[in-house]
Amino acid sequence: MATVAVVGAGGLVGNEILDVLESREFPAERVKLLGSLKTAGAQTDRGTIELLGPEAFGDVDFAFFAAGPSVAGEFVSVAVSAGARVIDVSSRFRLDPAVPLVVPEVNASLLREGERHDVVASPSATAIGLAVTLAPIAAVAGINRAIVSTYQGAASGGRRLLKRLSSDTIALLNARAEPGTGLGFDCVPRIGAFLPGDATSHELHVVEELRRILAQPDLAVSITAVRVPAFFGQGMSVHLETERRLPAGSG
Repeated sequence: MATVAVVGAGGLVGNEILDVLESREFPAERVKLLGSLKTAGAQTDRGTIELLGPEAFGDVDFAFFAAGPSVAGEFVSVAVSAGARVIDVSSRFRLDPAVPLVVPEVNASLLREGERHDVVASPSATAIGLAVTLAPIAAVAGINRAIVSTYQGAASGGRRLLKRLSSDTIALLNARAEPGTGLGFDCVPRIGAFLPGDATSHELHVVEELRRILAQPDLAVSITAVRVPAFFGQGMSVHLETERRLPAGSG
């Protein structure tokens, strides 16, 4: 029986990881909850969140990192040195060629039996959704290019953005704010920082993630990411050009 640590256990993603471990009855002897100074000591229905630190991984077999790229950059090597295997869901290792970027439905073969991978990266939700959709099409017809628009709710930005959407919406409904001054009832075509060429860091990262997952480094992909005034969920519009006609009945 393994000891599993969840770093960022007080966040939205960390809580979802705990739900999945529980619902799938993962054979863990103990699930260790780890968090920052802000969350350490907090009581949850799964136990007390312990403080993340250099000595936190001495008894850990598997560690899920769900606390952002800066935390992963500082503590993943600490966890690995202590003997833990790490699954990181932040953006820290997604484009690292030495770290497998895995969507089990698409490229689980990267984790071959008998091979040890100390760190495995999980793609962004956008890249996961696209990869699961596009991989079977690429297998039967090939893909020349993809033009994608995504419409993401506030949850992908964390609890802070959820609270901001709530407060902006309440302010508008109570005539305490002007339309277009916040997230309430508005769509904002920007997720991530703008880079030269007017694409954002998020959009370019999704392109590179998708190329890695599909093993098509030259795949022509264009991503436009829009933040929409919904609390949860994501929608996508995908236009594809395939190399060959899709065979009848392939859907």
